[in-house]
Amino acid sequence: MIGFAAWIRVGLKWLMIHTGRHTAGRAGSFRILFEGYLPWTTAPNRPTAEEISDLVVQRLVEGGGIPDLANANLMTIEEQTIKEVERVTQIVMSELISQQSQEADPVTACPKCGKQLTPKKAQHRSLQSRRGQVKFKTDVSHCEACRLDFFPSDENIAL
Repeated sequence: MIGFAAWIRVGLKWLMIHTGRHTAGRAGSFRILFEGYLPWTTAPNRPTAEEISDLVVQRLVEGGGIPDLANANLMTIEEQTIKEVERVTQIVMSELISQQSQEADPVTACPKCGKQLTPKKAQHRSLQSRRGQVKFKTDVSHCEACRLDFFPSDENIAL
């Protein structure tokens, strides 16, 4: 049985080949790539909470999270459901924080000394949230005078 992540990679590859769209590693690439191809990417056909929960149930039952549903006890069902929902929460938070860093005003002057900052290549970062580790990609600016890096999303996230 093909895993969920592998299935997503296959779907992305197929769409890139057949639509000519590519992600170029940008934040929001999932939304850009699938826009118009998935029911929830075109307004007003956004999925309801019930439709999203149906996908989670399907993933738990068919994806092996609860391999023997008929004989599973309440504790097993609850633990697996919480685990899967927390995974979804982390993915959603990662995507939102990445988008936030792309939309944030660029930091041009060093907050410490006021000198001009030099843009650097975007970096992958992670934060510990109440729901677990959240990974995202953000722009970086560097101050040569202070030898410090600054991230535009830090002020918005209140780090």
